[in-house]
Amino acid sequence: MVLNKVGLIRSGQMKDFYIKVVSDEDTGGFYILYSRDFENKSAEGYDEWYSDEATTENIVDKLDVEW
Repeated sequence: MVLNKVGLIRSGQMKDFYIKVVSDEDTGGFYILYSRDFENKSAEGYDEWYSDEATTENIVDKLDVEW
């Protein structure tokens, strides 16, 4: 799984959003972060939390991401 690297979603409902997967050290889970622009804190975006690596990886694999 790709961690802490920004990719661009190329198709689907989240097309043109950037994606970044980060680990949550407090819970051992993972956040998938979505944003139009990670450099601009006010940009449209949101996150999703998953408890395990397999689920997180499955979600990311279903997206058409250009890393």
